[in-house]
Amino acid sequence: MVQYSPQVIEVLIPVTIVLTCLLNLTRAGRPTARPVLRPAPEPVVLAWPNLLAAVFGLIHGLGFSSYLRELLGHQSRPVLELLAFNVGVELGQLLIVALILLLGALLLRGLGVARRDWLLVVSGAALGIALVLLVK
Repeated sequence: MVQYSPQVIEVLIPVTIVLTCLLNLTRAGRPTARPVLRPAPEPVVLAWPNLLAAVFGLIHGLGFSSYLRELLGHQSRPVLELLAFNVGVELGQLLIVALILLLGALLLRGLGVARRDWLLVVSGAALGIALVLLVK
């Protein structure tokens, strides 16, 4: 349904990771809530983090669809294979996120590591990996 260049998507995926890491690195150590006299209602759907997640998710989804199409062939439209692929990708992502959250909880709560330091290390590591993918 969507026409795109797989080469452009392959470049955009690490770019989205780099942008997210840079945003995290620039916000590290800043307070999450700003004091105001009258709190303004926060938009839920059209908030910047949600919009960025939607756009970045679309880019990453296009990348996964390109990979799946290469695996199955251009004429293939199998629903079961697509479902299995997506479930596998999501389960893999959940496993990685769970491990990082567990490690973060152990370091932050167990060893008293500062949240800012943890954010800098994780974002810096992800930034380094994304830059390697971008240069490759």
